[in-house]
Amino acid sequence: MRPLFVLLLAVTTLKAASIGNSNIRLDEYSPDHRDVILTQTEEGEYRVMDLQDVRLQKSATVADIHYYLYTKKNKDTPYLIENNDVSELANSKFNHKKRVVFIIHGWNNDYTSSVNTLVKGALLDNADVNVIVVDWGKLANKNYFTARFSVRKIGQFVGQFINNITEKYKKSYKDFVIIGHSLGAHVAGVAGANTKQKVDYIVGLDPASPLFTLHNIDDRLDTTDADFVEIIHTSGGRLGFLSPIGHADYYPNGGTSQPGCFLDVFGSCAHSRSYMYFAESIRDKVREFRAFKCDSYSHFKKGKCNSSESVMGEFTVNKNARGTYYLETKSKEPFAEDFRT
Repeated sequence: MRPLFVLLLAVTTLKAASIGNSNIRLDEYSPDHRDVILTQTEEGEYRVMDLQDVRLQKSATVADIHYYLYTKKNKDTPYLIENNDVSELANSKFNHKKRVVFIIHGWNNDYTSSVNTLVKGALLDNADVNVIVVDWGKLANKNYFTARFSVRKIGQFVGQFINNITEKYKKSYKDFVIIGHSLGAHVAGVAGANTKQKVDYIVGLDPASPLFTLHNIDDRLDTTDADFVEIIHTSGGRLGFLSPIGHADYYPNGGTSQPGCFLDVFGSCAHSRSYMYFAESIRDKVREFRAFKCDSYSHFKKGKCNSSESVMGEFTVNKNARGTYYLETKSKEPFAEDFRT
Protein backbone atom coordinates (compact mmCIF):
# COMPACT_ATOMS: atom_id res chain seq x y z
CA MET A 1 0.00 0.00 0.00
CA ARG A 2 1.39 3.39 -1.00
CA PRO A 3 0.70 6.34 1.31
CA LEU A 4 0.33 8.78 -1.59
CA PHE A 5 -1.45 11.36 0.51
CA VAL A 6 1.79 12.33 2.23
CA LEU A 7 4.91 13.27 0.38
CA LEU A 8 7.93 13.35 2.65
CA LEU A 9 9.81 16.29 1.27
CA ALA A 10 13.39 16.92 2.38
CA VAL A 11 13.75 20.67 1.98
CA THR A 12 17.49 20.28 1.48
CA THR A 13 16.76 18.70 -1.92
CA LEU A 14 13.35 20.15 -2.85
CA LYS A 15 12.60 23.84 -2.48
CA ALA A 16 9.17 24.11 -4.10
CA ALA A 17 6.24 22.01 -5.20
CA SER A 18 3.84 22.77 -8.04
CA ILE A 19 0.39 21.17 -7.90
CA GLY A 20 -2.24 22.29 -10.35
CA ASN A 21 -2.11 26.06 -10.42
CA SER A 22 -0.50 26.28 -6.97
CA ASN A 23 3.19 26.82 -6.42
CA ILE A 24 4.08 26.13 -2.80
CA ARG A 25 7.45 27.42 -1.62
CA LEU A 26 8.50 24.82 0.93
CA ASP A 27 11.63 26.73 1.90
CA GLU A 28 9.37 29.50 3.20
CA TYR A 29 7.89 27.01 5.66
CA SER A 30 11.17 25.44 6.67
CA PRO A 31 14.03 27.89 6.02
CA ASP A 32 16.43 25.89 8.20
CA HIS A 33 15.98 22.82 5.98
CA ARG A 34 13.93 20.57 8.22
CA ASP A 35 11.66 17.88 6.80
CA VAL A 36 8.08 18.79 6.13
CA ILE A 37 4.97 17.01 4.86
CA LEU A 38 2.85 18.31 2.03
CA THR A 39 -0.77 17.21 2.50
CA GLN A 40 -4.22 17.92 1.12
CA THR A 41 -7.34 18.41 3.21
CA GLU A 42 -10.76 16.98 2.30
CA GLU A 43 -11.69 20.48 1.08
CA GLY A 44 -8.84 20.35 -1.43
CA GLU A 45 -6.55 22.79 0.37
CA TYR A 46 -2.84 22.04 0.66
CA ARG A 47 -0.99 22.19 3.96
CA VAL A 48 2.67 22.01 4.88
CA MET A 49 3.46 20.43 8.25
CA ASP A 50 6.78 20.46 10.05
CA LEU A 51 8.05 17.09 11.34
CA GLN A 52 10.63 18.42 13.79
CA ASP A 53 8.55 17.99 16.93
CA VAL A 54 7.01 14.58 16.15
CA ARG A 55 9.11 12.73 18.73
CA LEU A 56 8.47 15.39 21.36
CA GLN A 57 4.72 14.88 21.42
CA LYS A 58 3.32 13.72 24.75
CA SER A 59 1.01 10.75 25.05
CA ALA A 60 -2.70 11.43 24.67
CA THR A 61 -4.72 12.11 27.81
CA VAL A 62 -8.45 12.26 28.54
CA ALA A 63 -8.15 16.05 28.31
CA ASP A 64 -7.48 15.61 24.58
CA ILE A 65 -11.00 14.24 24.01
CA HIS A 66 -14.30 16.09 24.00
CA TYR A 67 -17.63 14.32 23.58
CA TYR A 68 -20.56 16.14 22.00
CA LEU A 69 -23.99 14.65 22.69
CA TYR A 70 -26.83 15.19 20.23
CA THR A 71 -30.39 13.86 20.46
CA LYS A 72 -33.67 14.65 18.72
CA LYS A 73 -34.20 17.23 21.46
CA ASN A 74 -30.90 19.01 20.80
CA LYS A 75 -29.99 18.32 17.17
CA ASP A 76 -28.08 21.55 16.69
CA THR A 77 -26.95 22.43 20.20
CA PRO A 78 -24.64 19.71 21.52
CA TYR A 79 -23.98 19.00 25.16
CA LEU A 80 -20.25 18.96 25.92
CA ILE A 81 -18.72 16.22 28.07
CA GLU A 82 -15.07 16.38 29.07
CA ASN A 83 -12.55 14.19 30.88
CA ASN A 84 -14.57 10.98 30.29
CA ASP A 85 -16.94 12.18 33.01
CA VAL A 86 -19.99 10.01 32.41
CA SER A 87 -21.83 11.66 35.31
CA GLU A 88 -22.26 14.72 33.07
CA LEU A 89 -24.80 12.77 31.01
CA ALA A 90 -27.28 13.19 33.87
CA ASN A 91 -27.39 16.92 33.12
CA SER A 92 -28.00 16.44 29.42
CA LYS A 93 -30.73 15.21 27.07
CA PHE A 94 -29.22 11.71 27.13
CA ASN A 95 -31.90 9.01 27.11
CA HIS A 96 -30.50 5.84 28.62
CA LYS A 97 -33.33 3.80 27.08
CA LYS A 98 -32.20 4.63 23.54
CA ARG A 99 -29.31 3.28 21.48
CA VAL A 100 -26.01 5.14 21.52
CA VAL A 101 -24.11 5.86 18.32
CA PHE A 102 -20.53 7.13 18.46
CA ILE A 103 -19.07 8.97 15.47
CA ILE A 104 -15.29 9.37 15.32
CA HIS A 105 -13.53 11.65 12.83
CA GLY A 106 -10.11 11.22 11.27
CA TRP A 107 -7.03 13.30 10.60
CA ASN A 108 -7.27 17.10 10.21
CA ASN A 109 -10.85 17.01 11.50
CA ASP A 110 -12.81 17.93 14.61
CA TYR A 111 -16.42 17.70 15.76
CA THR A 112 -17.54 20.33 13.24
CA SER A 113 -16.18 18.39 10.24
CA SER A 114 -18.39 17.08 7.44
CA VAL A 115 -18.22 13.42 8.48
CA ASN A 116 -19.84 14.32 11.80
CA THR A 117 -22.42 16.80 10.55
CA LEU A 118 -23.56 14.59 7.66
CA VAL A 119 -23.77 11.30 9.56
CA LYS A 120 -25.17 12.88 12.72
CA GLY A 121 -27.83 14.71 10.76
CA ALA A 122 -28.84 11.60 8.84
CA LEU A 123 -29.09 9.57 12.03
CA LEU A 124 -31.18 12.03 14.01
CA ASP A 125 -33.51 12.71 11.09
CA ASN A 126 -34.24 9.01 10.72
CA ALA A 127 -33.73 7.36 14.13
CA ASP A 128 -34.41 8.19 17.76
CA VAL A 129 -30.93 7.62 19.19
CA ASN A 130 -28.25 9.29 21.26
CA VAL A 131 -25.41 10.46 19.01
CA ILE A 132 -22.05 11.12 20.64
CA VAL A 133 -19.47 12.78 18.42
CA VAL A 134 -15.92 12.12 19.61
CA ASP A 135 -13.70 15.17 19.11
CA TRP A 136 -9.99 14.35 19.33
CA GLY A 137 -9.04 17.30 17.18
CA LYS A 138 -6.27 18.46 19.53
CA LEU A 139 -4.18 15.56 18.27
CA ALA A 140 -5.89 14.84 14.95
CA ASN A 141 -4.92 18.29 13.67
CA LYS A 142 -1.24 17.81 14.31
CA ASN A 143 1.03 16.07 11.78
CA TYR A 144 -0.12 12.68 10.56
CA PHE A 145 2.47 10.78 12.58
CA THR A 146 1.31 12.29 15.86
CA ALA A 147 -2.33 11.63 14.97
CA ARG A 148 -1.69 8.07 13.85
CA PHE A 149 0.26 7.13 16.96
CA SER A 150 -2.43 8.63 19.20
CA VAL A 151 -5.04 6.19 17.85
CA ARG A 152 -4.49 3.48 20.44
CA LYS A 153 -4.66 5.79 23.45
CA ILE A 154 -7.69 7.71 22.18
CA GLY A 155 -9.46 4.44 21.40
CA GLN A 156 -8.76 3.12 24.88
CA PHE A 157 -10.32 6.23 26.43
CA VAL A 158 -13.42 5.92 24.22
CA GLY A 159 -13.74 2.23 25.09
CA GLN A 160 -13.58 3.07 28.80
CA PHE A 161 -16.19 5.79 28.32
CA ILE A 162 -18.54 3.20 26.81
CA ASN A 163 -17.84 0.88 29.74
CA ASN A 164 -18.68 3.70 32.14
CA ILE A 165 -22.00 4.37 30.40
CA THR A 166 -23.02 0.70 30.54
CA GLU A 167 -22.16 0.52 34.22
CA LYS A 168 -23.95 3.73 35.19
CA TYR A 169 -27.12 3.05 33.19
CA LYS A 170 -27.09 -0.77 33.18
CA LYS A 171 -27.14 -0.77 29.39
CA SER A 172 -26.38 -3.68 27.11
CA TYR A 173 -23.33 -3.39 24.88
CA LYS A 174 -25.66 -4.39 22.03
CA ASP A 175 -27.12 -0.88 22.33
CA PHE A 176 -23.86 0.65 21.09
CA VAL A 177 -22.74 1.38 17.54
CA ILE A 178 -19.44 2.99 16.55
CA ILE A 179 -18.86 4.73 13.22
CA GLY A 180 -15.38 5.91 12.35
CA HIS A 181 -13.80 7.57 9.32
CA SER A 182 -10.15 7.22 8.26
CA LEU A 183 -8.00 7.23 11.43
CA GLY A 184 -11.27 7.42 13.33
CA ALA A 185 -12.16 3.96 12.01
CA HIS A 186 -9.11 2.57 13.81
CA VAL A 187 -9.96 4.57 16.95
CA ALA A 188 -13.35 2.85 16.73
CA GLY A 189 -11.64 -0.53 16.47
CA VAL A 190 -9.46 0.10 19.51
CA ALA A 191 -12.50 1.35 21.42
CA GLY A 192 -14.38 -1.83 20.57
CA ALA A 193 -11.42 -3.93 21.64
CA ASN A 194 -11.45 -2.20 25.03
CA THR A 195 -15.11 -2.64 25.93
CA LYS A 196 -15.91 -5.39 28.41
CA GLN A 197 -18.29 -6.99 25.92
CA LYS A 198 -18.56 -6.53 22.18
CA VAL A 199 -20.60 -3.62 20.85
CA ASP A 200 -23.29 -4.37 18.27
CA TYR A 201 -21.41 -3.23 15.20
CA ILE A 202 -18.72 -0.90 13.89
CA VAL A 203 -18.74 0.79 10.51
CA GLY A 204 -15.27 1.65 9.19
CA LEU A 205 -15.51 4.41 6.59
CA ASP A 206 -12.40 4.05 4.42
CA PRO A 207 -10.07 3.11 7.31
CA ALA A 208 -6.69 4.82 6.97
CA SER A 209 -3.87 2.68 5.58
CA PRO A 210 -0.60 4.69 5.87
CA LEU A 211 1.51 3.41 8.79
CA PHE A 212 -0.89 0.51 9.44
CA THR A 213 -0.35 -3.13 8.50
CA LEU A 214 -2.51 -6.19 7.98
CA HIS A 215 -0.41 -8.19 10.43
CA ASN A 216 -0.70 -5.90 13.46
CA ILE A 217 -4.33 -5.65 14.56
CA ASP A 218 -3.66 -4.19 18.00
CA ASP A 219 -4.16 -0.61 16.91
CA ARG A 220 -6.43 -0.93 13.89
CA LEU A 221 -9.97 -2.01 13.15
CA ASP A 222 -10.52 -5.75 12.65
CA THR A 223 -13.28 -8.33 12.96
CA THR A 224 -12.62 -9.03 16.64
CA ASP A 225 -13.62 -5.50 17.70
CA ALA A 226 -17.42 -5.89 17.47
CA ASP A 227 -20.11 -8.46 16.81
CA PHE A 228 -20.06 -7.20 13.23
CA VAL A 229 -17.68 -4.96 11.30
CA GLU A 230 -18.65 -3.35 8.00
CA ILE A 231 -16.05 -1.57 5.88
CA ILE A 232 -16.66 0.87 3.03
CA HIS A 233 -13.55 1.26 0.84
CA THR A 234 -13.35 4.36 -1.36
CA SER A 235 -9.66 5.30 -1.69
CA GLY A 236 -8.03 1.90 -1.24
CA GLY A 237 -4.29 1.85 -1.85
CA ARG A 238 -3.98 5.57 -1.21
CA LEU A 239 -5.57 7.01 1.92
CA GLY A 240 -7.55 3.90 2.77
CA PHE A 241 -7.08 0.16 3.15
CA LEU A 242 -7.53 -1.81 -0.05
CA SER A 243 -7.47 -5.24 1.60
CA PRO A 244 -10.66 -6.52 3.25
CA ILE A 245 -10.49 -6.15 7.04
CA GLY A 246 -14.14 -6.55 8.09
CA HIS A 247 -16.83 -9.20 8.12
CA ALA A 248 -18.30 -7.48 5.05
CA ASP A 249 -16.21 -5.18 2.85
CA TYR A 250 -17.88 -2.97 0.25
CA TYR A 251 -15.99 -1.58 -2.73
CA PRO A 252 -17.96 1.16 -4.49
CA ASN A 253 -16.60 1.65 -8.02
CA GLY A 254 -13.79 -0.77 -7.21
CA GLY A 255 -12.87 0.97 -3.96
CA THR A 256 -9.81 2.88 -5.20
CA SER A 257 -11.19 6.02 -6.84
CA GLN A 258 -14.64 7.51 -7.16
CA PRO A 259 -16.52 9.03 -10.11
CA GLY A 260 -16.74 12.80 -9.97
CA CYS A 261 -13.44 13.14 -8.09
CA PHE A 262 -11.34 14.93 -10.70
CA LEU A 263 -7.59 15.49 -10.28
CA ASP A 264 -7.80 13.71 -6.94
CA VAL A 265 -4.00 13.63 -6.50
CA PHE A 266 -3.96 12.62 -2.85
CA GLY A 267 -7.28 10.76 -2.83
CA SER A 268 -8.97 13.14 -0.40
CA CYS A 269 -12.13 13.43 -2.50
CA ALA A 270 -12.51 9.65 -2.79
CA HIS A 271 -11.69 9.31 0.91
CA SER A 272 -14.58 11.59 1.90
CA ARG A 273 -17.05 9.76 -0.35
CA SER A 274 -17.15 6.91 2.17
CA TYR A 275 -19.06 8.97 4.74
CA MET A 276 -21.10 10.74 2.06
CA TYR A 277 -22.32 7.37 0.79
CA PHE A 278 -22.99 6.17 4.32
CA ALA A 279 -24.96 9.28 5.30
CA GLU A 280 -27.03 9.01 2.12
CA SER A 281 -27.72 5.32 2.80
CA ILE A 282 -29.32 6.29 6.12
CA ARG A 283 -31.21 9.30 4.83
CA ASP A 284 -32.54 8.12 1.45
CA LYS A 285 -35.52 5.78 1.75
CA VAL A 286 -35.97 5.39 -2.01
CA ARG A 287 -32.50 4.67 -3.37
CA GLU A 288 -30.10 2.08 -2.05
CA PHE A 289 -26.49 1.05 -2.52
CA ARG A 290 -27.18 -2.46 -3.77
CA ALA A 291 -23.95 -4.48 -3.91
CA PHE A 292 -23.05 -7.91 -5.25
CA LYS A 293 -20.75 -10.46 -3.68
CA CYS A 294 -17.81 -11.01 -5.99
CA ASP A 295 -14.15 -12.04 -6.10
CA SER A 296 -12.95 -8.84 -7.78
CA TYR A 297 -14.08 -5.63 -9.42
CA SER A 298 -13.12 -6.95 -12.84
CA HIS A 299 -15.42 -9.94 -12.32
CA PHE A 300 -18.13 -7.58 -11.17
CA LYS A 301 -17.76 -5.49 -14.32
CA LYS A 302 -17.98 -8.66 -16.42
CA GLY A 303 -21.07 -9.91 -14.61
CA LYS A 304 -19.25 -12.91 -13.13
CA CYS A 305 -20.54 -12.52 -9.57
CA ASN A 306 -22.85 -14.93 -7.81
CA SER A 307 -26.42 -14.00 -7.00
CA SER A 308 -25.70 -12.93 -3.41
CA GLU A 309 -26.69 -9.30 -2.80
CA SER A 310 -26.31 -6.93 0.11
CA VAL A 311 -27.16 -3.29 0.64
CA MET A 312 -24.20 -1.18 1.73
CA GLY A 313 -24.64 1.03 4.76
CA GLU A 314 -28.00 2.03 6.27
CA PHE A 315 -28.51 2.35 10.00
CA THR A 316 -29.60 -1.26 10.30
CA VAL A 317 -26.61 -2.83 8.58
CA ASN A 318 -26.84 -6.26 7.00
CA LYS A 319 -25.11 -8.33 9.66
CA ASN A 320 -25.59 -11.49 7.60
CA ALA A 321 -23.26 -10.23 4.89
CA ARG A 322 -19.86 -11.89 4.62
CA GLY A 323 -17.04 -11.32 2.18
CA THR A 324 -16.37 -8.69 -0.49
CA TYR A 325 -19.11 -6.79 -2.31
CA TYR A 326 -18.92 -4.51 -5.32
CA LEU A 327 -21.24 -1.83 -6.64
CA GLU A 328 -21.29 1.29 -8.74
CA THR A 329 -22.47 4.77 -7.80
CA LYS A 330 -23.29 7.96 -9.64
CA SER A 331 -20.75 10.78 -9.88
CA LYS A 332 -22.87 13.26 -7.92
CA GLU A 333 -25.61 13.26 -5.32
CA PRO A 334 -27.77 11.30 -5.00
CA PHE A 335 -25.04 8.71 -5.44
CA ALA A 336 -27.17 5.60 -5.04
CA GLU A 337 -29.27 4.02 -7.78
CA ASP A 338 -33.06 4.07 -7.74
CA PHE A 339 -34.08 0.43 -8.07
CA ARG A 340 -37.81 1.06 -8.15
CA THR A 341 -39.51 -0.75 -11.02
